[in-house]
Amino acid sequence: SAGIGPLAGRVGVAGLGNYHGVVLATILFLATTNGSSAAGFSVVRDIDSGYFDKLMLTRATAPALIVGRLCADGIRAAAATSVILLVGVFTGAGLAAGPAGFVAIIALTTGWAIAWSGVALTIALRTGSLDAVQLAFFVGFPMVFLSPAFGPRNLLGGWMSTLSSWNPVTYLIEGARHLILVGWDTEIWLRGVLAILLVGAVTLTLASRALAGRVSTSR
Repeated sequence: SAGIGPLAGRVGVAGLGNYHGVVLATILFLATTNGSSAAGFSVVRDIDSGYFDKLMLTRATAPALIVGRLCADGIRAAAATSVILLVGVFTGAGLAAGPAGFVAIIALTTGWAIAWSGVALTIALRTGSLDAVQLAFFVGFPMVFLSPAFGPRNLLGGWMSTLSSWNPVTYLIEGARHLILVGWDTEIWLRGVLAILLVGAVTLTLASRALAGRVSTSR
């Protein structure tokens, strides 16, 4: 914000007057994506220690093992988002949508944390390797920066513009950014919700199949 904000101000691009608010939306989803990418680490540790096999011998159903992990990741994302958002508000980013916007942004980051955790969980359950789980980070990190991370989407051109249109993180950042800078807009927020649902449908299905495969192998 400190480095790029003055440049944005000199260029005079509409909507970039409060560049602190522009970057705040990006920070929220960068933190959430990176945190969710590490969700598989604890699963790998449980597998290596044999604790995961013991869990499968209990009365807990296989889906409950995934749901429990996803709930933990979602709660952690909500807590982190609350802290980052409060710091942003008190340091000048503002929150045009008010308390409702605060809740709506937390809902977006929590939902994204749950959806994206499916990637790390799938890799962890398939491979049982910490090194392999780190691949989730190398997928999630570029997704954030192949979105309108530092300005409006209409400033992007060429292949960046095309990729950002297909990138689910684009609609998450735009949803949060609008709530921060402009105010409430149900349509823009729902685009972010739809992106979460579509990604989650894929990632959580893959995680469920990976768990089923590990359960059958263990037996």
